[in-house]
Amino acid sequence: MFKVSMIKMLISLLICYQVAAVSASEDRHLVSIGGKELGLTLDAQRGYALKEVWNNGSSFKSGGDFPCFVLFNDKGTEQHYPACDSRWKVGIAKTKNGAKVTYSQDGFSADVLYETINDMLVISVLPRSESATLKIRAISNGGSLLSIPSDSAGAESSGFLIRPKFSGELIRFPANRESRRAGDIQSWEYQASFFGLGYNGHGLIVRCPQYGAVWIAGTGELNGVYSLFGGLTADFRPRRDLPRPYLFPKMPLVEKRIDIQLVPVGDTNGDGNFNWVDIGVAYRQRFIKRNRHLDKSDLISVGGKVNVAAPQAKNPLNYRQLIEQIRAIDFAPQRWWLVGAHVPKGNDFTAPPYSDYPPPTLNGPDGYDYLAFKKDAAKAGAKIGLHEIFQDVCPLNKQDWGKVTLRMTEMGGPMGTWGGNTPSGVVGCVSKSIGAMLKDGSFCRDLDQHFKHWNVNDGDTWHWDCFTAFGGRSDFSDEHPATHGSDIRSRIEILKYITGKGIHMTSEGLQEGMAEYCTFSWSAKTEPGWSSAFAAGEPVPLVPVLFQGMTYYSVSWYPAWNLLFGGKVGYEAVSIDREALVGGYFSNIAYWSKIADRTVKNMVKTTNGWKVQYTEGGSLTVDLANMTPAMTFVLEVDGMTYTSENPPASPWGVTAKLVDGKYMLTYPPKEKGQ
Repeated sequence: MFKVSMIKMLISLLICYQVAAVSASEDRHLVSIGGKELGLTLDAQRGYALKEVWNNGSSFKSGGDFPCFVLFNDKGTEQHYPACDSRWKVGIAKTKNGAKVTYSQDGFSADVLYETINDMLVISVLPRSESATLKIRAISNGGSLLSIPSDSAGAESSGFLIRPKFSGELIRFPANRESRRAGDIQSWEYQASFFGLGYNGHGLIVRCPQYGAVWIAGTGELNGVYSLFGGLTADFRPRRDLPRPYLFPKMPLVEKRIDIQLVPVGDTNGDGNFNWVDIGVAYRQRFIKRNRHLDKSDLISVGGKVNVAAPQAKNPLNYRQLIEQIRAIDFAPQRWWLVGAHVPKGNDFTAPPYSDYPPPTLNGPDGYDYLAFKKDAAKAGAKIGLHEIFQDVCPLNKQDWGKVTLRMTEMGGPMGTWGGNTPSGVVGCVSKSIGAMLKDGSFCRDLDQHFKHWNVNDGDTWHWDCFTAFGGRSDFSDEHPATHGSDIRSRIEILKYITGKGIHMTSEGLQEGMAEYCTFSWSAKTEPGWSSAFAAGEPVPLVPVLFQGMTYYSVSWYPAWNLLFGGKVGYEAVSIDREALVGGYFSNIAYWSKIADRTVKNMVKTTNGWKVQYTEGGSLTVDLANMTPAMTFVLEVDGMTYTSENPPASPWGVTAKLVDGKYMLTYPPKEKGQ
């Protein structure tokens, strides 16, 4: 008995020694990691729960429930176990860069590392063992990982939370002290994997590099103090999308670890004023990688989607009709994605071609087929590609249903799509288990066959509907489960594979990670005029701070709004309307080509809009008082001043003058022999 007591005492002393080696705090119940400029504190009395993070004296308090382990038992019942739960056996040890806290009970154990790496704090959660009765689904924090308490000096006057929702949402302390929480997953509505907090000249970025987290923003009481807070829940196994029992207790672990990066931010852009723009600039500089696969012809081209398929288009054009419309565009190059050219005649473009690829002669009477049309379009200055669904690259019909790996719903059935009936049943663009098919190589083999069939080569353009927009789909299969985050990473790998062939892949959403390889993002889900759900929330132009100069994208149908948000106006119709393209080119694209490769240094709010300042020089001032396509703006770049009535010339030397709301074109004199 004496020996056992002595051993326990020695272990206790060893743990205390390890805590003291990590701690820089005078309070023996607190463990401090990091230095005076950047660090965090753990509460030893509450199971080493995260207590606060500080940046140069500014303290960001935690809600005190991190880490909270979301576990489920063999019956699929979900339970939440915060760090302070009395059932945990907790130990702490010093590591090279910080500390490791271990939590264990009933055969389940996990390590939580708190370390300083590359001038940031990194929290890593690593499950070590599971049992039949306890398996991990997610790591959470009760929705309040970090906060700005209202009793901190200057907090209510300078505190803010910024998140990349829609164009960007800025949330401040409300005057009415409302209590509100909102959560969003990373998708085309939430374009990057972070939120930012700041006050009194200092801030923190909270990021999950695995993507796919649910991000929480909120206002309300926290630890007895009214606060502005942010949090996350990150998945180790697929997230439950329905309020029903989790039916897959034998499902293997998808994510081996979850990391949370805490990045200090100050006056990043050097304007002497710390605000949300500094958060965005710091995030871009550190985490948004420049797209090295951009199609530079986008800078000077008009283009978009042209529907050549019935029944969605009542009177679709055939290739002979379409080539004449292309030849009529004589002021700028073009790029077109053909909607429905890949489906059997008379079918909707959302219906997959299954195992029998249609010939590239669809809509090609008299032998004038897709390949001949594509060559003639190139001679006329137009690049041609298909608009389809990624489902179309793999065979899928009644005969080979079992050969295609399908994504499973929470309840164990194959995942559906838009709800349209196909010969195989209800199945479509979200049903393929791309993670499993990518792993066994079948997806890329089918993709190669598909591209060969359509003669897709280096430099060509291609479009997949919604591939990046809806990236982040769970797969509940026991054999090939996927989280939202792993699905996003699978899509990134597919885009990397395509761009490795020199093909310019385009899609629907603008998301971190995928934007690095998607050469153009159609419709970035940045909507003009949306309202925040928070009393003191407002939309701000965060999207261009993150993505302008890093990739190309379309934002909305408002030309000046597109310019403000760094985007190019799009076009989508059944035929090519020359007058509409003239308007789109000289109201937006001609200006956009001057700033598309410039990164945003600052966003300055004006009386009626915003002034954008670029790192490479120049500025754009946009008046939002009149929310119409005729919004006024002034672009000053490279020593030139352009206004909404004074556009730059097209690359073929065509100039435009706005007369009674329409652009009148002037062509350069033809040289002899032309």
